[in-house]
Amino acid sequence: MSAIQVQTLKILVWPLSVHKTVKIERLAACFPLPIKYESRRRHIQSFLRLFSLSLPIFWFPIIQAIINQEFRNGSRLILTIDRTQWKNNNIFVIAVIYKKRALPIYWQVLNKKGSTSFLEQKALIKPVLRLLKTYQLVVIGDREFHCVQLSYWLKTRAKTQKINFLFRQKQDTNYRKPGRKYQQLSNFSVYPGTKKIFSVDIYRKFKFFSCQMSCCQMSCCLFTIQDRCYRT
Repeated sequence: MSAIQVQTLKILVWPLSVHKTVKIERLAACFPLPIKYESRRRHIQSFLRLFSLSLPIFWFPIIQAIINQEFRNGSRLILTIDRTQWKNNNIFVIAVIYKKRALPIYWQVLNKKGSTSFLEQKALIKPVLRLLKTYQLVVIGDREFHCVQLSYWLKTRAKTQKINFLFRQKQDTNYRKPGRKYQQLSNFSVYPGTKKIFSVDIYRKFKFFSCQMSCCQMSCCLFTIQDRCYRT
């Protein structure tokens, strides 16, 4: 960034912290530059489009420094992926769990409504795996991320990097114990206070994946974690 761009960033931090808004119109009205309102608004817009302010260039070094300060190198990190529909914005985010809080690492605003596809999930997760390659990673997600492709892709990445995953499954997911027929998870009964872990074959829409599954009273999850310190 040039000296003028750094100065613009410093000036922009003040209205952001004082007025607690990200609306460009409101920021332009408070921006302390002796130019017309429309010029201030265009100046802020062009500044925010800078390549040097993109997430991989600007935010990744900051969040990596925070993680390196709070976690030992090689320790286990829990990454959560989630999507939320906020007004007209469909936001897809991956975050690291720290002291019962989620620190966002990478996010995308999708140009559509509804759930994410496997390609969108892969595009969000892949840069974070490269960023945190010196840590043991556990990726967790809700029922939206039940697809076989995502689980299989993470399992193949685990050959070169320490990656595990834990995804909740929908009730219409078909599973099969070794030597038995396929049946839906809705037919699997687990009594209160009990929990079962077993190896199964998962089948969804002509796609098939072998993994481990943990079932308790509330939900069923696919996972590849070898120990049992994570409860479903």
